[in-house]
Amino acid sequence: MLLSTLYVAIYHADRINMDRLSPLFKRFSPTARVFHMGNTCQAVTFAESEGVGHLHLLRSGKLTINTKGEIDRVLSEPTVIFSPKPQFHRLTPLHASGVEMACASIELGKDKQNPFVAALPPLMVIAKSDAPDLFTKIEWLFEEADQNHCGSDAAVEILMEYVLILLMRFVMDMTHGTQCILNGLGDERLARAITAIHEQPENPWTLDSLAEQANMSRSRFAHYFKEAIGITPLDYLTDWRLGVARNSLRQGKSVSRVARDVGYKDSSAFTRAFKRRVGETPREWLASIKP
Repeated sequence: MLLSTLYVAIYHADRINMDRLSPLFKRFSPTARVFHMGNTCQAVTFAESEGVGHLHLLRSGKLTINTKGEIDRVLSEPTVIFSPKPQFHRLTPLHASGVEMACASIELGKDKQNPFVAALPPLMVIAKSDAPDLFTKIEWLFEEADQNHCGSDAAVEILMEYVLILLMRFVMDMTHGTQCILNGLGDERLARAITAIHEQPENPWTLDSLAEQANMSRSRFAHYFKEAIGITPLDYLTDWRLGVARNSLRQGKSVSRVARDVGYKDSSAFTRAFKRRVGETPREWLASIKP
């Protein structure tokens, strides 16, 4: 996977500072697959039934974007259209000459109950005038495609996944002050505890030990966490563990192995927690998602 190579480089380069995103990427392996690069003259529709999110980078030209229940929006400058979860949307060029753009299908984790994925906005439209630094880096992708050197296709794939990482950073900054996990990741103290959960879900975390990670008192940490994110620290811990567990079960790991990997003393305790939160046992849930 191309992102894994990129992840290693970023992970080690940033490790001196706390890295809030790499533990997420390590657990849920986000991907971006480029399927269009160049001129588009016709309207294109993307359906929720495709089961993937989309990332569109408008380089030049003018188009409208239509989503269900929303007024059409006209885009006339370089723009990022970021749909992190499956969602209907239609892109329509406004002139016969079309538009120049790059399009990719993306996955940020298949589990809709993953608290990080659930917290993302359904659609983001970011104009160059609102994020000029971001578009300086996006231009690298188009320049690579224009030059068409050896390995250009692979380089474009890697650069698209790099843009995806940049967007995750942008989203965390943009959502500061809202009550969700992204707000917690944007707070230095809470981020230390949340990142510890993401990196080590198997650890026997308690409210006291998580408060210690944040360098806060137990009561202050519990209040501040719920105020910022909307749920208690231990509820978030459970949600994250079960999100990791569902991802592992999909990969074919046994219930007993998954139980150990996410911090339960045995498969019985894991199954009880899973059924309380999901409404089915792990085996029942697996059977329900298989085609």
